Amino acid sequence: MGSSRRFEGYRALRSDGKPNFSDRIYRVEGDMERLARKPAIGVSQSTPIKEALAKMNTEKVRSLVISRGETYEGILLAENILDYMGGGELYNIVINRYEGNFFKCLEEPVKSIAEKNYPFVYTNSKLNEVIEKMIQNRVSILPVLHKDGRVFGVISEHDIVELLVEKRTGVTVGELSSPIISIHTYDPIIEAMRKIVSLGIRQIYVRNEVEQIVGSVGVKRIIEYFSSNEVYRWVKKGYLTEANSAQVREVTSFSTLKLPETMDVGEAAREMLNAGTSTALVSNGSEEIGMITEHDVFYALSFPVK
Repeated sequence: MGSSRRFEGYRALRSDGKPNFSDRIYRVEGDMERLARKPAIGVSQSTPIKEALAKMNTEKVRSLVISRGETYEGILLAENILDYMGGGELYNIVINRYEGNFFKCLEEPVKSIAEKNYPFVYTNSKLNEVIEKMIQNRVSILPVLHKDGRVFGVISEHDIVELLVEKRTGVTVGELSSPIISIHTYDPIIEAMRKIVSLGIRQIYVRNEVEQIVGSVGVKRIIEYFSSNEVYRWVKKGYLTEANSAQVREVTSFSTLKLPETMDVGEAAREMLNAGTSTALVSNGSEEIGMITEHDVFYALSFPVK
């Protein structure tokens, strides 16, 4: 359900196995009744995947809370949809049940691919409890419920970064940088989905024929592709394989955010929030030496440095 990347240099756990939070966590006042994003955008278990795609794209969200009436039943992640459309094992449903038919597979109810027994928090949960549950379950978003099980809202890593961001943290982006994950403009979209699903990352970079980074492709852009009319340019005989064979250039955002390796993570967080991106390139002044994700920033703002 989430990333398993390690974060060297951070005292993430105390000797008793509990998270060792940064002081800035405790400076945020209030519980989830005040901090959660609301209302939660949702669907029912019987909602067709086609409708879920359209709602994710229209609302610009990466998840939909599943409920019966107001009662919580689970969550549908954008990654679940990419998995189903060809990025992972859920694609077997398309092959075995619909013989790869594009139009029929979109009528499948979301309950077939949604997360079941997915963790949640309550309206009276504090921020440190929310972060602890995210880390323990390796998830980047949590539904927020009333005590009686009714859906109240959601809280995500992105929301927490917005709450915790400050100008200086004492950590540079170079310290958090990891190798650049990329794909080529001429690769098929299905390869981008496979990489995103298998690595548990929201956005990867796109290189041209001479290995220059020219942009990126992310979960939201692929959701937009499958929910818009542009996909029908490729579906001539009615098969999902046709949509998936379109080149990555068709879903590439041809812009990137580049940050110097010496920039403080607090400042980098603001740059990423302002740019509306979950990923940034890290540069040493002459070349790109790595990348940093919103997940990295979330960790850096949540935990103290050794």
